[in-house]
Amino acid sequence: MRRVRPVDAVRRDSRSALEAVRAAWRGPGRERDLVVQSLKAAGAAVLAWLVGGVWMGDPLALMAPWVALVLVQATVFSSLVQGARQFGAICVGTLVASGAQAITDDTTGALALSVPVLMLLANWPRFGDQGIYAATTALFTISSGMVSLSAVGHRVEQAAIGAVIGVAVNALVLPPIHLRDVRENLAALAREAGEVLHTVAGDLREGEWDAQTAAGWVSASNRLDHRLKALRSARRWSQESLRLTYAPLRALH
Repeated sequence: MRRVRPVDAVRRDSRSALEAVRAAWRGPGRERDLVVQSLKAAGAAVLAWLVGGVWMGDPLALMAPWVALVLVQATVFSSLVQGARQFGAICVGTLVASGAQAITDDTTGALALSVPVLMLLANWPRFGDQGIYAATTALFTISSGMVSLSAVGHRVEQAAIGAVIGVAVNALVLPPIHLRDVRENLAALAREAGEVLHTVAGDLREGEWDAQTAAGWVSASNRLDHRLKALRSARRWSQESLRLTYAPLRALH
């Protein structure tokens, strides 16, 4: 098997990136959706910093843009759900880290006491994939050296501000509504099903087919099954994107 050289891999990746930029520039599509979501996340982080760090002058304002950045999710519903989970994980991480610091009065001891517990707690299904933020918040809390009741309140407050701004930006600024994937998969399913039927009919019409030909039919039908699964996934994704995006938001989109 021919090995892929690093130079060839870089060229291929550069070509793919250039094609993605061109596709985003030409018109609506996945590439432009990705650009919009990325800019929205960046804008939410900047706005959260302006509110927490500049306007409120909070010394722990880093929590607000951090939370806002990661809460601009692919759908408004997922932003809300992930926001609640992440906020809960941050609160737990902050409280456990502060308690560990108060008990040990030592940075290393607090880390050794709190992080294993929080990493185990990160697997709790209620946190989903946001459980890791409990441990990372604990690391940030202990390493910053600012462990007090007021510091805990500031971190929780900034996390709440970031969550509100992240969800609000995602919901009010071009709310993501995923209908394009359903249309594309549905059209592709119809097209590929027609191609498979045309191929099978042609092979049967010729009257001479063997096990290899039949294996080709099976392979083509398997590809149709994969396409059908992709269509179902796209429909579920589309239905989720329509949740909590009411008529005014859809009109804005």
